[in-house]
Amino acid sequence: IESQMDPNTLQAAMDTLRAIFPTNSQEFLAQVLEQNNNDVSAAIDQIVAYNAVENAAAPTQQAAPPMTGSPLGAGPVLSAPNRPSESSRPPRPQPSRLGAAASAPQVSAAEIEDVRWFFEREIEGKMTRQPFCSHDSHKLEMANVALRRGEACQPVSVHGGHFDIDVAARTGHAVYWPEPVIPVFRGLWFEKIARDRHSCMPCSELISDAAEAVHARLLVEAVGKPQFRNGTFENPLHRHYLDKLKKCLIWYNINTIHCASTAESMAGMLGDTYEIVRGYRAARSGIVDPSGQLGESHCHCGSVRHLVLVAHGIGQALEGSFHKSVEKLRATAHSVAETGRFGPQLRAGSHRVEFLPIQWRSSLVLDEGTIKALTLPNLEALRNGLNSTILDVLFFTSPVFCQEIFDSIVAEMNRVYDCFIARHPHFWENGGQISVLGHSLGSVISFDVLSNQKKIAALREGTVTPNVLVNSGPSPIYGELHFPVKTLFCLGSPLGLFLAMRGYRAGQVNAQFADLKCRLLNIFHSHDPVAYRLEPLLNMPPAEPVSVNSFAKRDVLSLLQRFAIARAADQPVEPYCPFDAAMAGRVDFTMKPDLSLHEYLTAMDAHTSYWTSRDLAALLLHQVYHSLY
Repeated sequence: IESQMDPNTLQAAMDTLRAIFPTNSQEFLAQVLEQNNNDVSAAIDQIVAYNAVENAAAPTQQAAPPMTGSPLGAGPVLSAPNRPSESSRPPRPQPSRLGAAASAPQVSAAEIEDVRWFFEREIEGKMTRQPFCSHDSHKLEMANVALRRGEACQPVSVHGGHFDIDVAARTGHAVYWPEPVIPVFRGLWFEKIARDRHSCMPCSELISDAAEAVHARLLVEAVGKPQFRNGTFENPLHRHYLDKLKKCLIWYNINTIHCASTAESMAGMLGDTYEIVRGYRAARSGIVDPSGQLGESHCHCGSVRHLVLVAHGIGQALEGSFHKSVEKLRATAHSVAETGRFGPQLRAGSHRVEFLPIQWRSSLVLDEGTIKALTLPNLEALRNGLNSTILDVLFFTSPVFCQEIFDSIVAEMNRVYDCFIARHPHFWENGGQISVLGHSLGSVISFDVLSNQKKIAALREGTVTPNVLVNSGPSPIYGELHFPVKTLFCLGSPLGLFLAMRGYRAGQVNAQFADLKCRLLNIFHSHDPVAYRLEPLLNMPPAEPVSVNSFAKRDVLSLLQRFAIARAADQPVEPYCPFDAAMAGRVDFTMKPDLSLHEYLTAMDAHTSYWTSRDLAALLLHQVYHSLY
């Protein structure tokens, strides 16, 4: 075909075929060629005439008259295989002229399903390609089709609004947190996967484009030629060399294609070769996926009903990747929600819970490098570690620097919230709620900000004087949040210690808790050396903290019991809200290690173990679910 017509006309012909017969354009082209004795020009003329009749009927939404011959009076009878009805055929832009320079590519649903877009990120120190979910991949492919048409292409929001993708540049940019540019890839041809593999790897777009062009030509040539489907490894059907990549694509037959290095191919050796297949569906057919969520583990496309802003503790200036910890918490909560114990909405993802990081420390300079200049040069790693962790506590307790910290966390919370609302404009209309989760020192800072919001509102309305904001702790000017808060979750929190150091004693914190205007849950690992209790400071009867380790087991047993009762009564199982009356009004919740290890061994990891804890995720979803429904 390339020898008889220019590439633009060929592309326009294939685009028109896909518009007319989305599911079998290649078979239709093969039939037309066979009817015209493989004369490409005559076949194209016949397709042009057929398309002209289709377009003539399209404006009036009436079906075209059945074709009993070539519309131009030449050529044999053209029968369209499996032609869709007018009512079921997708609309096409009008007019459509085959061969016109401005012809718009039409892409079928089947073709889009064969394409899967991927992104590349660092996971545990290794760059890994992972697929976008089917929803995001479909959006990216439609943007790519628009780009091929010459239309302006706006950034595509993916992964629940976490990233904006520039399809033309093949790059992604994080929205809520700083992160290096993420490369994205369009996958149409894939490495064939061994049965013991758990992921599929797309070929590079250079290999994919070359394989697609050659494979389309070979499909046409294969019509009526059995040898094209019965080729052997000894006598390859076709070789296509990619000089820039030093690769060779080898068609042993129309269904078996290998990619090899050029040197090995010329030497007739298999060597380091691998088989490639066309389409994501074919590539994933060999993957073992125990979760049953192949390619959908990154799907965050459902509407958000609860937003949780997660504030970090000490040491973020040293690590600088707090968003990865939040991603772990988000993935753990998603996995727990998929169990269905919190209702069908959370399981289906239609009413999902979103977790976004609040990185208040990364933009702060504070001492402007003075501490670094004072630090001794020996034991550099140890001293830098202490300066990046313990100093955060000293900065917070300093009347000079605490104002900068409060300004930073309030500004970052409002920035993330405003950005979120811009992408979810119907959040409040749909009954959305917002909570704050503070880890370590972040919980203390969040508590101070939230416990002063009521006074800030009164000050703005002129009903109180500024001196009401002064307490025995730091006395900064607190900023006002742009949103109400439903719950404050404190993880591994030293809040009890800070309140005691400010002079509070048992029963004296209730008034400040009343100013929170939200519920507070103090959740800690029993071996966390940084965590402290809160209930002894409140007017509450002495009691042990509520254990959440058996949370998941208790839910499963209750669910099985309810299922048995429903089966006996021949009734459907209702959505389960795991609300325990013993938890009502409680503040302290404890998590214990799963294994009977020495407490000093578990203490090393206890303070950072919250992000992947299913018990914690279940407790968070329990509180969110109960407040929503």
